[in-house]
Amino acid sequence: MSGEYVVLRGATALALPLRKGQAMEIEFVQGEDFLINWTASDIEEVWFEAKISKNEKFVILESSDPQVGERLVGLLNTALEMNPEFLTEKGTYNCDCRIMFERHWGWGTSSTLISNLSWWARIDPYEFNRRVGSGSGYDIACARAESAILFRLTGEGPDVEPVDLFPWFHHHLLFVYLGRKADTEEEIKKFKMRGPKLGEAVGEISEISELLYQTRNLEEFIDGLQRHEDIMSELLGKPAVGKTLFPDFRGAVKSLGAWGGDFVLAASTGSEHMNRDYFTGKGYPVHFNWDEIIL
Repeated sequence: MSGEYVVLRGATALALPLRKGQAMEIEFVQGEDFLINWTASDIEEVWFEAKISKNEKFVILESSDPQVGERLVGLLNTALEMNPEFLTEKGTYNCDCRIMFERHWGWGTSSTLISNLSWWARIDPYEFNRRVGSGSGYDIACARAESAILFRLTGEGPDVEPVDLFPWFHHHLLFVYLGRKADTEEEIKKFKMRGPKLGEAVGEISEISELLYQTRNLEEFIDGLQRHEDIMSELLGKPAVGKTLFPDFRGAVKSLGAWGGDFVLAASTGSEHMNRDYFTGKGYPVHFNWDEIIL
């Protein structure tokens, strides 16, 4: 919800776990050979299947998408490096991964997979995430959180603080799908390459994160979202999505996650019905209120 990118430089991020996540079920059948049958699906279809073997390392035997298959065995081999006792018993492992939403929405599909694999392999999810990606780990924390969290990176590792967040004005908030997929890993790399002089931005973003979960005032909440967008726009050298796509929206529109990507959070003093009509009229008919998706 806040702190994207600059959380990597020590800012406090406010993050919201979702009601809909990713489940992984494993059925084991003893045998003489080692085989993983991997199936991945969302609410619409099975979108990936693979057969994986293991000797000293995991290798793909066949897959419906070679690129996804290589990414998957890379994760499995990293887990094996971290825990050499991971999957030592021969047999067939039928792994069924089910995403409880349309996978194109984003919503932490990679982070929930990393979390589930960490659980299965009995390894530290934050260290696992550090080895396979470049993100801060806030989404790893969200994968098993039961409430909103404040997330910070410290010299001793991630600091995760559960907070109580259920704004009375939640019916003035709308999560809108833009359908403009952004590659989080790629955007993080670009941010790091820019090497911006953050100056006071880290402290300002941290203050906004605290404000967003503490305030009971809708106008103050809207102002905090807008200030966050203005700061990030300057740091990233990009125009805020609210100014490019929704300049006539009477409120604040804040990017969530990779900037300009999957979803935005819209807040205004108008009713939920008015906000839904506005975004549908702009060509963005997929949107959710707080109760529909926030845990």
